[in-house]
Amino acid sequence: MRFGVLGPLEVRDRANRLVVPTRRKERVLLAVLLLRDGTPTSADALSDALWPEALPRSAGANLKTYLSDLRRLLRDGDAVIDTRPDGYVLRVDRDALDATRFEDLVAEGREALRDKRFDVAAERLTRALGLWRGPALDGLPVPEIIRPRVTVLEELRLTVQEDNVDARLALGQEAELCGELSALTEQHPLRERLWAQLMLARYRTGRQAEALAAYQSLRAALGTELGIEPSPAVKRLHLEILRADRALDRTPLLPAAVVPRQLPAAVPDFTGRRTALEELDRQASRAREDRAGATVVISAIAGTAGVGKTALAVYWADRARELFPDGQLYADLRGYDALPPRRPLEVLSRFLHALGVPPERVPPDVDEATALYRSTLADRAVLVVLDNAAGADQVRPLLPGGSGCLVVVTSRDRMAGLVAREGAARVALDVLTPAESVELLGRLLGEDRTAAEPEATAELAALCARLPLALRVTAAHYAGGRIADHVAELRRGNRLTALHADEDTAVRAAFDLSYSALPAAARRLFRLVGLIPGQDFGVEAAAAVADLPVPRARELLTALTDAHLLHEDAGRFTGHDLLRLYARERAVAEETDDRRDEAVRRLYDWYRERARSAAAVLYPDMSRLPGPLPPELFEHENQASAWLDAERANLVAAVLHAAGHGPRREAWLLSDALRGYFWLRMATVDWMTVASTALRAAEGEPMAQAAAELSLANLKFLRAEHAAAIEHSARALRLAEEGGWPDGQASAHNNLGGIHRQSGHLTEAAEHFARAVEIDRRHGLVAGQLAGLNNLAIVAWQLGRLAESTDYFTEALRLSDDARAPQAIALAKGNLGELWHTRGDLDQASGYLTEALRMHREIGARVAEAGNLTTLAAVHNDRGDRAAAYEHGRTSLMLARDTGDRRIEAGALHVLGDIHRRAGQEGDALDCYRQAVELARETEDDFLEAEALIGLGRAEEALAIARKAGYRVVEAKALTALARTAPAEEAVAHARQALDLHRSTGHLAGEAHTLRLLGHLEPEHARTHWRSALDLFTRMQSPEADTLRPLV
Repeated sequence: MRFGVLGPLEVRDRANRLVVPTRRKERVLLAVLLLRDGTPTSADALSDALWPEALPRSAGANLKTYLSDLRRLLRDGDAVIDTRPDGYVLRVDRDALDATRFEDLVAEGREALRDKRFDVAAERLTRALGLWRGPALDGLPVPEIIRPRVTVLEELRLTVQEDNVDARLALGQEAELCGELSALTEQHPLRERLWAQLMLARYRTGRQAEALAAYQSLRAALGTELGIEPSPAVKRLHLEILRADRALDRTPLLPAAVVPRQLPAAVPDFTGRRTALEELDRQASRAREDRAGATVVISAIAGTAGVGKTALAVYWADRARELFPDGQLYADLRGYDALPPRRPLEVLSRFLHALGVPPERVPPDVDEATALYRSTLADRAVLVVLDNAAGADQVRPLLPGGSGCLVVVTSRDRMAGLVAREGAARVALDVLTPAESVELLGRLLGEDRTAAEPEATAELAALCARLPLALRVTAAHYAGGRIADHVAELRRGNRLTALHADEDTAVRAAFDLSYSALPAAARRLFRLVGLIPGQDFGVEAAAAVADLPVPRARELLTALTDAHLLHEDAGRFTGHDLLRLYARERAVAEETDDRRDEAVRRLYDWYRERARSAAAVLYPDMSRLPGPLPPELFEHENQASAWLDAERANLVAAVLHAAGHGPRREAWLLSDALRGYFWLRMATVDWMTVASTALRAAEGEPMAQAAAELSLANLKFLRAEHAAAIEHSARALRLAEEGGWPDGQASAHNNLGGIHRQSGHLTEAAEHFARAVEIDRRHGLVAGQLAGLNNLAIVAWQLGRLAESTDYFTEALRLSDDARAPQAIALAKGNLGELWHTRGDLDQASGYLTEALRMHREIGARVAEAGNLTTLAAVHNDRGDRAAAYEHGRTSLMLARDTGDRRIEAGALHVLGDIHRRAGQEGDALDCYRQAVELARETEDDFLEAEALIGLGRAEEALAIARKAGYRVVEAKALTALARTAPAEEAVAHARQALDLHRSTGHLAGEAHTLRLLGHLEPEHARTHWRSALDLFTRMQSPEADTLRPLV
């Protein structure tokens, strides 16, 4: 038997006949077992996959029945379902499942690509891509237990397309690739690798101007969407095309875009460590040899502080990077830092993002994130460097699960658990040998000097305990002259407690010497930057904490860098963890409590002012805790989002530090300012960390607790966890009332209304929204009124009161204009565009939607952009412009999937179903409607579910949902659909009822379609009905008018 999951689920018997299970739950069960890759799955986990919302009492018995039926289906093939103590396993050959055949072909193709066997690579990768018949498990709901596996397959499909283009470009197939790449860049406008491939293909086919135009298109897209410039690699390619560099005629393409290169810069004068380097080389060879196995090779570099563990790991990793062509990942785990050690989930989130997984798709559970990480790295040769690990437990979730990877861990811990359980090879690192120490000093001080004073050089090495860190710091302090004098200075002032230095005193002596040699201003800055939470900082943060002008801070930071007390990388400054601790110690010793508190206050003032200023630019209509108006520090949205992106890790660290060490109020104030940013970036992992930390820090402060509860409610709503969202919103409402915070009360009502609306409880939703507007009006809160009015408009719309909805939206737009709130203006225009589409005025709809789309792109609101594109697709479809409709619909679908918004994805699929149906592609239409129904159910969106059910021909189910919730427009659509298939008398009754509803709601398109149907159902009144329908279609500029004219 052969199985297919790369498209609709397929099962074919030996005669190649399709024998897919007829029951949907059996198909889901088979899909789960196929994609668990031989991992036992418990009965409870399988039940959760089949009944994700609530288990029926008969779940256990039903599961056994489904398993029995599947076993009967499979009995004539080689696949077998085994029952084991820890669950069920489907044993199936790799060649019998298209997903594993795909991965095997990809591995062969990528190996051929690395070996420059481009013809073999192109053949294998083309075959791999040919196995895809559509989206993975198309038409089936994807249970959470296999969602990471499906996500990885979809991501891999796209990167394989890019790899295949590389191979074909190397074979000289540029001419035929130009068209394919043009289409791919339209579908994926932010993938730099595809644009680079298009640029090169056009250049090699003599179209230099078009190649340069492609670069400008990419630059505009990145600037509009993300506020960033193209990567340095793409900029270099652009420059080479401008110069008509002849090397482009023969040079292979740029490295793959989803190949992370995270290694920090290696020290330029690395010395010694021959034995350790040879051991790491052996481990790398072992990793390559194990590509066909299932072992991840681990090397643990253990040693004392300052012995050079990080320097060794980074130097060797940089030297060995070619052995790991699929990328290098690096993380400082902060195991021995003053800051808390990094949580595995935080590191997994960053690694997955670097591997091409959008941050919003990273699960908030560490086990699920680990599973996705391991699936993403399956069959890839990646080097992972985990620096400064606290212990084995911190490392284990970060270990890849596949073959071909090497993990290098550095730690002061001996990592005995990692050696025992995971088979890690320990590389014990001692201080440098006397000869290596002298050699390093020769490189640092000058070999002529050290050769002239060999005894003093040896004594200096001994005083530094032959520790690389101490040697480098003391060498940075050396100002010329005799080395013997430098040794004498090092001995003076009780800097060493004994003539023979141990490691700790040697490091301290080197630090003390360099520190005391600095000017007073530089010493002060060094002390104060030690108080900054986070691992790095920019010049402006240093200026804030030290109360210095920025140019003066930059000057002093340069002095600290020259003294090797700090390291600069791309305008950010950091230091060894021992130096950060030393800086904090000096601050405690030399600064009074008041001065330290004042420095921290200045830093938090700087963070808060900028975060609130960015919030005012990016999401001015979102409620925030009371406070003075922030200064206008950012001229436009791109500037604001770029600052937040650059400081995001430090802002998270600042929240954690303030919650743990004070001032606690800064934790909740920063969290409140970041709520909208996390929503825009869909950064759910950091969002959960910050909001839950703020909630704990706000204990005893009702208003602050309310703000944190609101943030958590937004996050839970975004993840379709409605019960939790209601709980957080209800607590926020109670706390906001207790704290006397009307803005928070209104926001909580808006949250509760949104959840009830999503669940089809429109009466309750309207009550909450009306209460929110009343509170906002009473207190003059314009931003809150905007949200409430938009929400009331949506409820009125769904209830079929379209004129009332128009009034609400129009008032919201007027208030938005008065308040000059761009996000609110864009939202109101988008909503008005969608409403006018429902009312049948396609010109008004198109105008509002086009303007909203432009504004949302400027702001960077990608979810709202996807929603606008969905409605524009529907408008074009109603106008008969199928090409434009399909383009907008597909773009919306891809954007929704990129951002992880399943509600927008469901809406896009529903509109694509309408587009396919109008084009006569009934099979494609039904596939889209099925997926839309599943997604709507996952997100508990009754409105979308009812609309998609009508498309599937299940109008009675849609009618029941619509009547229960009060969706009068959908009710009328469902009745029209029932009239198409019901017996004559019932059909007329349904159509008449639908017509009355359409007219009472103002739904012109529905009225027109129902009138045309009535013309067929009541021949004696046909011309009257058709004339009325023709008038309506003509007013709407719909191509349906052309089909009616001959009848009239």
